Amino acid sequence: MTPRKLNNSYLNVVENVWTTFKENHPWNTYASILALSAYERIGKFENNQTILNESVAIARDFINGKYTKFGGAYGRYIYHLGGSATAWLFARGFMPEAKEKLISGAEMLINEFPLSTDGAYKFPNKEQELVWVDSLFAICPFLVWLGESVGRKDFTDAAIDQLLIHHKILFNPELKLYHQARRDGKLSACWGRGVGWAIYGMAEMTYDLRNHERFEEVASAYRDAIDGCLAWQDEDGLFHQIVNDHSSYAESSATGLILYGFGRAVKNQIVAREKVYEPFLRGIKGLTRFIGLDGSVSDCCCGCLMPKEGTVEDYKVHPRQINDVHAAGPVLCAFGQAEQLYHNKLIPSFEELMTGK
Repeated sequence: MTPRKLNNSYLNVVENVWTTFKENHPWNTYASILALSAYERIGKFENNQTILNESVAIARDFINGKYTKFGGAYGRYIYHLGGSATAWLFARGFMPEAKEKLISGAEMLINEFPLSTDGAYKFPNKEQELVWVDSLFAICPFLVWLGESVGRKDFTDAAIDQLLIHHKILFNPELKLYHQARRDGKLSACWGRGVGWAIYGMAEMTYDLRNHERFEEVASAYRDAIDGCLAWQDEDGLFHQIVNDHSSYAESSATGLILYGFGRAVKNQIVAREKVYEPFLRGIKGLTRFIGLDGSVSDCCCGCLMPKEGTVEDYKVHPRQINDVHAAGPVLCAFGQAEQLYHNKLIPSFEELMTGK
């Protein structure tokens, strides 16, 4: 086992969680793509060539066909290529060799993936019509990064269209929260990681769309989602398995993804720093309760797609685990974003946050 560092900086937390994740999980999952996406971004803003080299090497395994079996609805379309993790590296100039395979995957996605009656991507191979919010994480950043990099307006438009269609279907304007799914016309409860998937997708899209004619459409939905999350954050800074039901358990992956959305909104000037400064710091401090000294992450809901009838109770009893495959990526996102904000002198150091000095 690789020796761990003390958790005395945002970056050390990232390094410990990343190391433990690699020791416990395979790469051929969409949750692993999320973890890689978070890690490679840190390498860029830290100008850390070691992190970037490791990230590119992992992404090349995807592009070179190492992972022939890949779960998830988007497995044969883009996950097997490394999904958003590879697309981001390509868009930032680190993997030019990935271009043709990424374009091929995107073309197959937008031309072949099944659509619901109202035009949203729907879960394939299901008798019921199921639209789920996870798609906003899975496809929208991928299509934006690739579309803007290679001048494919159809890719970018597909990403924005899918975001707005899903927003219309799944966003609850009264709660300002996303339902995870709609199955045969019935909406699920507002599952924590599902809300996180949506806010993550918008957080990733907005930077590359900052000069796009449809930027404000995405930014407006993003701001609404932030407002909803702020209203339901608990006193410890955490978000729960059911975001609007604090009798459900506080859940680490929802917390990490939503905090990432807060931090990116500050960094990219989507909202004023003052709006989310205290909630972001309170959340980072609260999230540390789920992170072990060895980089383990606890209290993460295991895989979950509208369980049973999708009621509040159905989600509340869905189990949480330690070092679930979904656990590390959201923490890497949140603490990586905290490191960038600290690097830009926008928040205090980890030590100052934890000690109050």
